Amino acid sequence: MRNIKTLILISVFFAFGCTYAQNLTEDEAEKYSSQKSVVEFKFYGEIQLFNPTFFGEHFLNQAYEQSALGFGLYMNLLNYRKFNLGIEYSSFRSSLTDASLAGNFERSTYRTYFAQLNYEILKTNNFNAGISLGYGANYVRQFTRSTRRGRYSTDEWRTGAYLIYEFTKTFNLSFRANYLTTNANIERPSQADDLFGRTHLMNLSLGFIFKFGN
Repeated sequence: MRNIKTLILISVFFAFGCTYAQNLTEDEAEKYSSQKSVVEFKFYGEIQLFNPTFFGEHFLNQAYEQSALGFGLYMNLLNYRKFNLGIEYSSFRSSLTDASLAGNFERSTYRTYFAQLNYEILKTNNFNAGISLGYGANYVRQFTRSTRRGRYSTDEWRTGAYLIYEFTKTFNLSFRANYLTTNANIERPSQADDLFGRTHLMNLSLGFIFKFGN
């Protein structure tokens, strides 16, 4: 009888211990999850093809015709909840249409380097959408034949929206619309403020996203 009572007592303690251990494991997991840093390194690359469109009175709009497609490369670096931060490089060319406004340059290149912050506002099984804000610098170079004849650079702001379609965990498609504007620092006469002042540029892009280890 004593052995039976002892066995029952051991069984009760064993069951209680297993339950306590399970609860402790779940509590520890929850605690670990809550203590886990919300800032994480998250790398993925995006190749972009975009259509650049200048507007306004700036000479890049009035005296040049932009190429139909530009090229961009975005690299995501950090995630924080619904925010992610990355860097981007983009470039396109323009050909001269009016030498009286821009000088005798055959073509120009427009390059930008950005840090960009994105915020996700919508997520479904296959889609996520959001808005973005970026700051960086642009570099305009003007060429006659193969010789660079003119150049200038300014800082630039970017704001936009995006929609991403998730094909797989490693490959996505993106659709973006970005508005860019500069704070021009070119020395110019006052009557040429519009022609050589701030640029206004709209980019519509299709992107191919490749994720690594996600």
